[in-house]
Amino acid sequence: MISKPRPISGDTDSGHANGVVVVGVDGTSSGLAALTEAAGDAVDTQARLLCVHVRAEPMLAEMMVLMAPYATSVVSEWRDALELEAWLHCVQVAEPRGLDWEFHVANGRPADVLAEIAMASRASAVYVGTRRRGGWARRLHRCPALELARSACCPVRLVAHTANPAPGT
Repeated sequence: MISKPRPISGDTDSGHANGVVVVGVDGTSSGLAALTEAAGDAVDTQARLLCVHVRAEPMLAEMMVLMAPYATSVVSEWRDALELEAWLHCVQVAEPRGLDWEFHVANGRPADVLAEIAMASRASAVYVGTRRRGGWARRLHRCPALELARSACCPVRLVAHTANPAPGT
Protein backbone atom coordinates (compact mmCIF):
# COMPACT_ATOMS: atom_id res chain seq x y z
CA MET A 1 0.00 0.00 0.00
CA ILE A 2 1.32 3.44 -0.92
CA SER A 3 0.81 6.22 1.56
CA LYS A 4 -0.03 9.72 0.40
CA PRO A 5 3.19 11.68 -0.23
CA ARG A 6 3.92 14.43 2.23
CA PRO A 7 5.91 17.57 1.48
CA ILE A 8 8.94 17.92 3.73
CA SER A 9 10.52 21.05 2.29
CA GLY A 10 9.58 24.11 0.28
CA ASP A 11 6.03 25.28 -0.16
CA THR A 12 3.10 22.90 -0.34
CA ASP A 13 1.56 24.31 -3.53
CA SER A 14 0.83 21.42 -5.87
CA GLY A 15 0.92 23.56 -9.02
CA HIS A 16 3.98 23.19 -11.18
CA ALA A 17 5.68 26.35 -12.39
CA ASN A 18 7.48 24.91 -15.40
CA GLY A 19 6.22 21.37 -15.80
CA VAL A 20 9.11 19.19 -14.59
CA VAL A 21 8.77 16.57 -11.85
CA VAL A 22 11.94 14.75 -10.74
CA VAL A 23 11.80 11.30 -9.16
CA GLY A 24 14.60 9.17 -7.72
CA VAL A 25 14.35 5.59 -8.98
CA ASP A 26 16.58 2.80 -7.74
CA GLY A 27 14.94 -0.46 -8.76
CA THR A 28 13.47 -1.07 -5.30
CA SER A 29 9.86 -1.18 -4.14
CA SER A 30 10.25 2.18 -2.39
CA GLY A 31 11.59 3.70 -5.62
CA LEU A 32 8.63 2.22 -7.49
CA ALA A 33 6.22 3.76 -4.96
CA ALA A 34 7.82 7.20 -5.46
CA LEU A 35 7.73 6.76 -9.25
CA THR A 36 4.03 5.85 -9.16
CA GLU A 37 3.16 8.96 -7.11
CA ALA A 38 5.37 11.23 -9.25
CA ALA A 39 3.80 9.87 -12.44
CA GLY A 40 0.34 10.58 -11.07
CA ASP A 41 1.40 14.14 -10.25
CA ALA A 42 2.93 14.56 -13.72
CA VAL A 43 -0.29 13.38 -15.36
CA ASP A 44 -2.42 15.71 -13.21
CA THR A 45 -0.24 18.74 -13.99
CA GLN A 46 0.79 17.75 -17.53
CA ALA A 47 4.44 17.90 -16.44
CA ARG A 48 7.45 16.14 -17.90
CA LEU A 49 8.73 13.31 -15.69
CA LEU A 50 12.48 13.16 -15.12
CA CYS A 51 13.45 9.75 -13.67
CA VAL A 52 16.92 9.72 -12.09
CA HIS A 53 18.86 6.62 -11.13
CA VAL A 54 21.93 7.42 -9.04
CA ARG A 55 24.82 5.01 -8.90
CA ALA A 56 26.07 5.70 -5.40
CA GLU A 57 29.81 5.92 -4.99
CA PRO A 58 31.16 2.93 -3.07
CA MET A 59 31.81 3.28 0.65
CA LEU A 60 35.22 2.39 2.11
CA ALA A 61 34.18 -1.16 3.04
CA GLU A 62 32.80 -1.73 -0.46
CA MET A 63 36.03 -0.47 -2.02
CA MET A 64 38.02 -2.95 0.05
CA VAL A 65 35.79 -5.79 -1.17
CA LEU A 66 36.22 -4.60 -4.75
CA MET A 67 39.94 -5.34 -4.49
CA ALA A 68 39.15 -9.05 -4.74
CA PRO A 69 39.66 -10.26 -8.32
CA TYR A 70 36.10 -11.55 -8.81
CA ALA A 71 34.29 -8.81 -6.88
CA THR A 72 34.39 -6.10 -9.53
CA SER A 73 32.37 -8.15 -12.02
CA VAL A 74 29.85 -9.26 -9.37
CA VAL A 75 29.27 -5.72 -8.11
CA SER A 76 29.08 -4.38 -11.66
CA GLU A 77 26.43 -6.97 -12.59
CA TRP A 78 24.47 -6.18 -9.42
CA ARG A 79 24.51 -2.43 -10.14
CA ASP A 80 23.57 -3.00 -13.78
CA ALA A 81 20.64 -5.18 -12.67
CA LEU A 82 19.38 -2.42 -10.34
CA GLU A 83 19.70 0.14 -13.12
CA LEU A 84 17.77 -2.10 -15.51
CA GLU A 85 15.08 -2.71 -12.89
CA ALA A 86 14.73 1.06 -12.34
CA TRP A 87 14.42 1.66 -16.10
CA LEU A 88 11.84 -1.13 -16.46
CA HIS A 89 9.78 0.40 -13.63
CA CYS A 90 9.83 3.71 -15.51
CA VAL A 91 8.63 2.08 -18.72
CA GLN A 92 5.88 0.17 -16.91
CA VAL A 93 4.62 3.26 -15.06
CA ALA A 94 5.16 6.13 -17.53
CA GLU A 95 4.30 4.58 -20.89
CA PRO A 96 0.70 3.50 -20.11
CA ARG A 97 0.00 7.03 -18.86
CA GLY A 98 1.34 8.60 -22.06
CA LEU A 99 3.85 10.70 -20.15
CA ASP A 100 6.68 12.73 -21.63
CA TRP A 101 9.52 11.20 -19.61
CA GLU A 102 13.29 10.73 -19.53
CA PHE A 103 15.59 8.33 -17.71
CA HIS A 104 18.95 9.62 -16.49
CA VAL A 105 21.79 7.75 -14.79
CA ALA A 106 24.28 9.71 -12.70
CA ASN A 107 27.11 8.87 -10.32
CA GLY A 108 27.51 10.35 -6.84
CA ARG A 109 25.64 10.76 -3.59
CA PRO A 110 21.89 10.41 -4.22
CA ALA A 111 20.87 13.52 -2.25
CA ASP A 112 23.48 15.71 -3.95
CA VAL A 113 22.75 14.42 -7.46
CA LEU A 114 18.98 14.77 -7.11
CA ALA A 115 19.35 18.31 -5.73
CA GLU A 116 21.64 19.29 -8.63
CA ILE A 117 19.30 17.82 -11.25
CA ALA A 118 16.26 19.44 -9.64
CA MET A 119 18.01 22.81 -9.75
CA ALA A 120 19.30 22.39 -13.31
CA SER A 121 15.88 21.34 -14.62
CA ARG A 122 14.08 23.94 -12.50
CA ALA A 123 11.90 21.14 -11.15
CA SER A 124 8.76 21.97 -9.28
CA ALA A 125 8.96 18.87 -7.05
CA VAL A 126 11.20 15.92 -6.25
CA TYR A 127 9.75 12.57 -5.22
CA VAL A 128 11.77 9.98 -3.31
CA GLY A 129 10.84 6.70 -1.70
CA THR A 130 11.51 5.97 1.95
CA ARG A 131 12.08 2.74 3.77
CA ARG A 132 10.76 2.19 7.24
CA ARG A 133 13.59 1.43 9.64
CA GLY A 134 13.54 0.85 13.34
CA GLY A 135 15.97 0.63 16.21
CA TRP A 136 19.67 0.77 15.40
CA ALA A 137 19.16 0.82 11.65
CA ARG A 138 17.42 4.19 11.90
CA ARG A 139 20.26 5.61 14.00
CA LEU A 140 23.08 4.25 11.84
CA HIS A 141 21.71 4.84 8.35
CA ARG A 142 21.70 8.33 6.89
CA CYS A 143 18.47 9.13 5.11
CA PRO A 144 19.17 10.60 1.64
CA ALA A 145 15.63 12.00 1.54
CA LEU A 146 16.25 14.18 4.59
CA GLU A 147 19.61 15.32 3.20
CA LEU A 148 17.83 16.18 -0.06
CA ALA A 149 15.15 18.15 1.78
CA ARG A 150 17.85 20.38 3.28
CA SER A 151 19.49 21.19 -0.04
CA ALA A 152 16.74 21.03 -2.68
CA CYS A 153 15.45 24.14 -4.43
CA CYS A 154 11.87 22.81 -4.57
CA PRO A 155 9.48 20.75 -2.43
CA VAL A 156 10.64 17.21 -1.66
CA ARG A 157 7.91 14.62 -1.27
CA LEU A 158 8.58 11.43 0.64
CA VAL A 159 6.60 8.39 -0.40
CA ALA A 160 6.46 5.61 2.16
CA HIS A 161 5.08 2.20 1.37
CA THR A 162 4.17 -0.87 3.34
CA ALA A 163 3.98 -3.41 0.51
CA ASN A 164 5.26 -3.81 -3.03
CA PRO A 165 3.07 -1.78 -5.41
CA ALA A 166 2.34 -3.28 -8.80
CA PRO A 167 3.99 -1.39 -11.68
CA GLY A 168 1.59 0.83 -13.56
CA THR A 169 -0.95 1.18 -10.73
